[in-house]
Amino acid sequence: MAFLMPAVAVLLKGALEVRRFLTITVSVLIVVYLGAYSIFLNRMLWHDEKSFFEVEIHRFNNTYYAYGCAMKYLKYEDYRKAEHYFKIAINGYHSSKPEALIDYATLLNDLGRPREALLQLKKANNYPMLQITKGEWFSNMGIAYLHLMEAKKALPYLKHAAEYVPDKVVNWANLGAAYGTLGMHAESLDALNRGLEIDFDSIRLRKNLAIVYVEMGDYEKANEVLGRIPPSEVEGRADIKRLIKNVQNKLTKSDF
Repeated sequence: MAFLMPAVAVLLKGALEVRRFLTITVSVLIVVYLGAYSIFLNRMLWHDEKSFFEVEIHRFNNTYYAYGCAMKYLKYEDYRKAEHYFKIAINGYHSSKPEALIDYATLLNDLGRPREALLQLKKANNYPMLQITKGEWFSNMGIAYLHLMEAKKALPYLKHAAEYVPDKVVNWANLGAAYGTLGMHAESLDALNRGLEIDFDSIRLRKNLAIVYVEMGDYEKANEVLGRIPPSEVEGRADIKRLIKNVQNKLTKSDF
């Protein structure tokens, strides 16, 4: 465009000297056409990123944008459409992109389809990954096995996830849950407390920590952990309310 625009300017100058009225008329028509076309594209087709992705995918068969479109729908919690675009992505341009396969596996885990998630993760493992991506891979492998009630298989994957991405709270929460499922309470407490060092206010970690103390029969500690959750956070959380009530009932009985 840097070379084209000066050339257009020279041509317009020459045309204005020869046919001024015709040149102005044609120039105005071109500007009006391009302006109207831009408005049409922006309002009707490309008025937001999601619409742009869908137009590119369906009108021009451009599967490059399918992964981005899937992530948009995942953000909006429209899981049906997210899965639709994930399938387009991994069968098209992003077939060899491990991130797309891992994110699709995350969706499948969330939908309670761990066996399908494992299939996608095994495909992803055929490609090189950055450390943070590998951490996501380990995490999803572990979560899939937890969903399948195979905590022993999940444990080594979740340990690797915490090693690869130690600053991600969810990795410590999942590791603590796996240890807890296996009755390894000391290890579970250690993992959950490691997570609290990163996010002291994490409701998920505090809930899991309280559950471990309940399983150990230490209701005083469980009550102490739950007492650090702000009342505003407890409101609307039926699971937390049930846990608090259960712990307080146990404490009341032990007083007698």
